[in-house]
Amino acid sequence: MEAWCAMQTATVDGLRPARGGEKRYTIVAIWNALEKHRQALEELLWSQSPKQMVARLARPDVAVTNEKDKVMMLPIVEKTEDRVREMIKNLVGPDETSLVETIAPEGAGGGAKGGARPRGGGADDDPEAGWLGASPAASCK
Repeated sequence: MEAWCAMQTATVDGLRPARGGEKRYTIVAIWNALEKHRQALEELLWSQSPKQMVARLARPDVAVTNEKDKVMMLPIVEKTEDRVREMIKNLVGPDETSLVETIAPEGAGGGAKGGARPRGGGADDDPEAGWLGASPAASCK
């Protein structure tokens, strides 16, 4: 779920997949993982809406350490779209479409390598970010 959150960009209209300089994640294949595993993880999660992620995570083949986490977190993920819309509308002007564009307009050094970076950094800041090195730059809680 954290990797999916990092793959999204908050806009006035809700979440959409991050593109180009908006990306807040790095996936690094480690140990026995192959490049195709990195690509598969990105393809699996990148374009999913919150409702699609809830459906995917609710499946019985998705294992979690504590089953209560599914019960508690899935309703929160399902409401993410509405919460993002509300929060962004309070942060940006009526003509803005993306928090990223508001903080660092395109071409002004925004994105993962320069300009404004969300708190918490990303996989570049955390060499032990987990399986395949997926590490979110921000949480969608």
